[in-house]
Amino acid sequence: KMENTRLRPEHQWIHFRVDITGGKMLGRTELIYAPSGNPSQIGLNADASQIKILGVKIDNVEAKFVHNQTHGFGRPGEAKDSSERKFTADRSVQFTREQEYFRLDNMRHLKDADARACERAAIEERGELLIDVPTEVGKRRNAIKMKKKSEIDLLSNDKKIESEGIPIVVSIQFLVFKMEYGIHVVKPTQEAYDNRPIHMFTYTSRGRPSSWFPCNESHSAMCTYELVFDIPEPYSVVAPGTCTKSAAPLRSDQYPNNPYRQWKFEIGKQVTARGIGFAAGPFGEKITIDPPEGINVKVALEIYVPWEPKHKLLGRIKRENLFARAKRRVQNTCACVFRILDSYSLSLAENNYPFRSCKLVFVHEACSSVEAFAGMGLCHIDLLHESDIIDQVYESRRLLAESVAGAWIRHTSWINSLKDEWILDGLVAILVDRYIRESLGNNAATFLARKAALRVCHFEDPTYRKEKIKNSGSLIGDTDSGWRTVAIKTTHPRYPLSYNGFLSIGELAVPSRKDKACLVMLALQNMIGKSFRDLMNKYMKTKLSPGETSKAGDTRSFIKYCKKSRSYQDEAADIKIYAKQYIDNTNFPRLHVTYDFCKKGKNILLELVQDTRSADEVIKGRQLGAVGPRQGSPRKNTARRPSPRPTPKSKSPGVRIRRTSTPNRHPGTPARLDAKSTRPEKKGSKDLGKKGMMFEGKLNIKIKELDRGFVKTVQFQGTQSYRIVEKIRCQSSKPRNQRRKRVAEDTLSLDDLLKRRIENPVCWVRIDPEQYWIRPVVMLQDEVMWIYQLRKEKDILAQLDAIQGIKMLGANVDPLLSPKALEDTMQDRNYFVEVRIAAAQAAAALASSGRLSKSSGSNQRVTDGADDGDWKTGTLTATDRAFDSLHDYLKNRYYQNVWKGNDFSDLQEYFMKRGVIRALSKVKDKNLTPTKVVNVILGLLKDNDNTRNKYSDTYYLSDVIRSLGDIKISHTESSEEIWDAIERYLNLDRVLPSYRNLISCACLEASCSLQLARVLSLEKISYDEYCTYPNYDGVRLTALQCKIRLLSLKERVERAPEIFATIMDEKTPGVRRKALRFWTEKWERQPGVLSIFRTEKPVEVVTSLRALVWECLNDHSDVELRYTARRLYYAIWGVWQRGRGEPGRLDEQIFLHVQMKPSAAMRRWYKSQEDLKKSQRERCRDNRVGAVIKVPARMRSSIRR
Repeated sequence: KMENTRLRPEHQWIHFRVDITGGKMLGRTELIYAPSGNPSQIGLNADASQIKILGVKIDNVEAKFVHNQTHGFGRPGEAKDSSERKFTADRSVQFTREQEYFRLDNMRHLKDADARACERAAIEERGELLIDVPTEVGKRRNAIKMKKKSEIDLLSNDKKIESEGIPIVVSIQFLVFKMEYGIHVVKPTQEAYDNRPIHMFTYTSRGRPSSWFPCNESHSAMCTYELVFDIPEPYSVVAPGTCTKSAAPLRSDQYPNNPYRQWKFEIGKQVTARGIGFAAGPFGEKITIDPPEGINVKVALEIYVPWEPKHKLLGRIKRENLFARAKRRVQNTCACVFRILDSYSLSLAENNYPFRSCKLVFVHEACSSVEAFAGMGLCHIDLLHESDIIDQVYESRRLLAESVAGAWIRHTSWINSLKDEWILDGLVAILVDRYIRESLGNNAATFLARKAALRVCHFEDPTYRKEKIKNSGSLIGDTDSGWRTVAIKTTHPRYPLSYNGFLSIGELAVPSRKDKACLVMLALQNMIGKSFRDLMNKYMKTKLSPGETSKAGDTRSFIKYCKKSRSYQDEAADIKIYAKQYIDNTNFPRLHVTYDFCKKGKNILLELVQDTRSADEVIKGRQLGAVGPRQGSPRKNTARRPSPRPTPKSKSPGVRIRRTSTPNRHPGTPARLDAKSTRPEKKGSKDLGKKGMMFEGKLNIKIKELDRGFVKTVQFQGTQSYRIVEKIRCQSSKPRNQRRKRVAEDTLSLDDLLKRRIENPVCWVRIDPEQYWIRPVVMLQDEVMWIYQLRKEKDILAQLDAIQGIKMLGANVDPLLSPKALEDTMQDRNYFVEVRIAAAQAAAALASSGRLSKSSGSNQRVTDGADDGDWKTGTLTATDRAFDSLHDYLKNRYYQNVWKGNDFSDLQEYFMKRGVIRALSKVKDKNLTPTKVVNVILGLLKDNDNTRNKYSDTYYLSDVIRSLGDIKISHTESSEEIWDAIERYLNLDRVLPSYRNLISCACLEASCSLQLARVLSLEKISYDEYCTYPNYDGVRLTALQCKIRLLSLKERVERAPEIFATIMDEKTPGVRRKALRFWTEKWERQPGVLSIFRTEKPVEVVTSLRALVWECLNDHSDVELRYTARRLYYAIWGVWQRGRGEPGRLDEQIFLHVQMKPSAAMRRWYKSQEDLKKSQRERCRDNRVGAVIKVPARMRSSIRR
């Protein structure tokens, strides 16, 4: 029986002949299958836009094949250079093209699910390369089976013979004629980087390897590999696996002068196709590092760095000196890899490192900082640094730890499809987190997790922001207290981690998805405990038998492993609820907590409310009101009586969670309940908001009293899913009132002041201390409680929450408490350095919350005519004290008539100095920067002296220069002194380039910020000269980002098409991706400049920009770039069309970017529509007569009535 199957190969052999200078590759591959039946068709992935199939054979028999193009339906032959593009202003021509390519023959009702189904068929189910198995092969296989059956046993079962499988060898010859995606060739020119070596590398570890060789991209299609490379003589190859043949000459009698040499690599471990990559170039001399003492790692570390051509012309001594310098840089950067491997070996004790060596290849113009292939890491050469670069040490360690972890488990662990790749991201994050805790400390790892949580909430669920806060009070029904909320709309994609549908490569490249996977896996680890290590080893041990095509390596099986690892049923139920809310859905809980203390009954009253308001509801002024039945009131006569629970007819909240068996049209977003529905509410349904989801589960509350501390657990479930009121008995005694003693409070210490200010025995209250709910909880408590939490609690999350709480209080703080507490935190070295920097930022916000008096900065009368002016002595406000704490921190430590020279031997003070300078630059007095702040920053730049410092001041100077961008001065003041300082360092960095040209990048960013603030004129600096290729990668990226930021000005709107064309013409794929992603993420938050593009008043600008975006969607080979362009188009015109009643789902119009052939897809869709119309016509038949009733068109309306 002939079957159509998507087979999993057992082994793949690939042979490349690489022409580095020409940018082409000729290849041949053989795939060995062991199917149980007789397949009639074999599907593989091969990108037709870059690969040309020359011939296919199956068991040495010529086979027919169809090579489909999965994307790229633009006009052929269009010029790729922006200088040759001709932008048309004809609106009718543009919309004709829109109708032709996006709507496909006026079929405007194509659903998003249909487009995704076609993409899945093209990528996963069938593949682009469809090979028909010849009938001769099937007959031969049947003959072999019958012969084998007769030889073994005439009575044996047919199924046993079929299960053993007979190998099929598929041989494919192909040509890679274009290298726009997947492979990048570094080709220096005489005008730019003439000494940089020519080399090439792949970057498809998270992309599509089928862009440069035919393969099966499915995650379940893991097999062993054998790689053979023919490279010209000056170059060498580095690839995953064990090198069995190195630089073998290919000369023969027929070709005595053959310049090619052969390299061979074997991978005995089953890996995915995305784990295959290589780097070709002048990697001749391998650098090895000896492991440090006490580290017993049996894995060899191989490091490769490309050598410049001029090094070959040098003498032996100079060459050895350069090699020693390169080895020293490698030693400073990669010495930590052995400790990383040792840390991972302890975590994965049952799963040894699957490869003989760990390879690290450093290349120029890498697409990302690190790429993880199977046992090989591809890193950007910027990670190499000298010992005097302080900041890069921490960043390089984290990135190398991520690269080694990805090379270990990302391509050797079984998962079913792309939607389950979050498991691998989470496991990699677990390993990196453990290494950071061992090397940098628990505080550093906790702070990185906090930053990841804030990034996820910023991108995926920024429903509203808190603008200001008034006196604390109950949020329920109290419109005069709480937060003044401002809505934030965003079109950022939000897909659940385990999306029950098709996800493309571009959708997986969203950075917030990776951060969310990290947070969810860390939370599961905390829930499971020590047995989580056994769970990881058990999951990674799963293997496939020959002939098997898939396994249960999906999210469901992983959660099942997690639940089995807990012995108690309640704990397993908590994991199930957590997975349903954070893995199967989007959004994060928004929880508001209000605290009060009842002195009469000595009770602690807590009110916890989940906010399910959407951005539209916040704009319309909907207040946060009660939904569920009220269990009690934390305050008497402060909140109105809540309304009864709404019925399903209500419009708000009016959303339920669909069951798992019911398909969800909008992934991750709960389906809305029809307002006209009269169905009764079922038991167990959950009320949801239009944007947010009502979360359930346990929530820990940590309460610290004067005499004791305890943890209270509350359960959000059932009727208490929206609002919970907790009444907790306080067992500590009330503190003694010390205010009766008349003492000058200015002379008291902060601890004595807190004892005089405290009014109840509760020191502080913390909500969700383990950060299970990802989003930081909004909490309302007194100023004294925040200060107690900051000074007494050792957890840095509690300290950061306390600083944020003080910051939210604004100017309504005690002048003797909050400024003093922040100042003590800044000066106390026992605090984590990031906490000290956060305290400086809070002091800057407090200093900007009110008017600064002329007395700030001193407590004596000025009589010498200084620029501070005359003033009278008096009591300073909280604003003045906060400003003095920042100003005096720098003056007292680093100023003595002139600013002292740099000394960065104390790392804590080095990071703290940079943080205080950045915080001081953000101080504003009536929206203007004080003159004293401007003089401090300019003085630091003018008097900077790094001659006696053994560490580099590159990062320090870049922070000081960026601080100039935060300055805002009036139009009457001159900005020439500020511009002179920026121009001086910008020109100096051209002559003496800094590390990664960070100073030039900082100067460009500061100039752009000053231009946006109208401090500098737009003609002061032109960013066009910094966007060209001779500039460094980071400089070009920064210049493009500055030009994008300036698009918010009406004077620069017409340059949008030019900027987009410049991004598309960028040679480096990493710069191209990051620049377009920056543009997209900025405009997804709906800035006001988008109204210009939506009204289409500048017809030429709008038409040109739309044409360029569509050209990228149609013609570009980079999957991530096409997906980012789609997000940009949706951010500009998608929401606007939805508001005007036009189709809001842009998947109906712009599914050109999906990887499919639209002709076949549209034929299937059109046939289904014709069948539907035919069935509707058949309903008009008269069953009694059997004749068709034909109704004229003019009579149809009357018949319907």
